[in-house]
Amino acid sequence: MAVPPAVLLAFTEPVSDDRLDEFHRWYDEVHVPELIEKIDGVVSVTRYALGEQQLVPTAELPGRRFLAVYTLDGPDVASVADQLGRALRDMEFRMSPAVNDSDKAPVLHFYTPIGASRSAAGPTP
Repeated sequence: MAVPPAVLLAFTEPVSDDRLDEFHRWYDEVHVPELIEKIDGVVSVTRYALGEQQLVPTAELPGRRFLAVYTLDGPDVASVADQLGRALRDMEFRMSPAVNDSDKAPVLHFYTPIGASRSAAGPTP
């Protein structure tokens, strides 16, 4: 049974709702293509917005409305973490002033698999 890939979750927020279109345009047209090109091991990116229906009170929701799931090419995050850390440190990505980088700066977390993927049909081979 194949081990599922690791993922990087990036929680983000625009600097203001007035810059929301600019934020999405930068993310989709600049950041995602640039990151996939520069970081070996990132194979796809899927973006999400926080849904209106939730199971917890509003006060318990994350402080960032947008999530990007970066799927890696395997379960090991070390190489991607090293490349990404270096690229961020060396300012190799074109950033946008529409991204909040102060009170709601992006929050990045790697997650590694702890078992096989499952679906309604059972374990995924």
